[in-house]
Amino acid sequence: MKTKFELKKTWISSLEIMRKNPIVMLPFIFIGFLECLSLELIFFSTRRPISYITIPIYMKFLGPGATRYPGNLVHLPKLFYYAQLAIYVLFGVLMTAVCVNMVRNIRQGLPPRPRASYNNSFKRYMGLIFFAIIIIVLSDLVKRADMFVFAKIIRLLSERISAAWANFSFLMLAFVLFITNIILQTFLILTIPIAIIKEKSIMKALGLSIVTGAKNFFKIFAMLLLPMLLYLPIMALKSVSLKIVDKTFPEINLIVVAIGILIVIFMDSFIIVCAAQFIIDREEAKGA
Repeated sequence: MKTKFELKKTWISSLEIMRKNPIVMLPFIFIGFLECLSLELIFFSTRRPISYITIPIYMKFLGPGATRYPGNLVHLPKLFYYAQLAIYVLFGVLMTAVCVNMVRNIRQGLPPRPRASYNNSFKRYMGLIFFAIIIIVLSDLVKRADMFVFAKIIRLLSERISAAWANFSFLMLAFVLFITNIILQTFLILTIPIAIIKEKSIMKALGLSIVTGAKNFFKIFAMLLLPMLLYLPIMALKSVSLKIVDKTFPEINLIVVAIGILIVIFMDSFIIVCAAQFIIDREEAKGA
């Protein structure tokens, strides 16, 4: 027996789960804490004693301007991005699995059981790391392809568009990257929920996620679009960070990144709860 997927119902029920069981957000709060800690370390990285380690690295890869104010803050978003990648590989996918485990327990009428959820997720740790690397590689390839195609288009249109529109191209590129990222996530976001809920290996879950995403593209795309719209302004600000710094003050980069961390905690929690419920609802429909 098949049940009709209702997007509004999924969003409301996911918010209800988060309201009644805020502990499901704990894995992403933990990730947010690690990101805040890394942001703080990057901010103070040009000061002693951290500078003894960071200054030689900055000199080699970023140039002498990054070793002092305000250059260190200009490079802050890029450095934070690399820190995010490391956190995602080592902890992010694991915490996502913990969240899915807790949602499954709640839907079964059980307590969230965070410790048991962690233990169950940790058994898949190596597979989760492999999946995280796949995500990063695919995201980077898509980003490079977007930038290549976009640069070609802007170059072809450079004689026909005004300087104002050319300056606006950074925001347009940010929007293109935003949409293509959602499209990519439409095929990949169900991997961990499938692995945990249907008890599949990560690679089988990845294949099933791609197939499910293809069959339910518009449903899953719409499910991701609304919560991800919360982060679009942050992406836009990051895309023009150099211009913003030039017209305001260097610390604006720190503020934008910090606000982004707070938004992502809620956004990721909501998306993963929705994705877990999507798979649980499909499994319940099959058994009905």
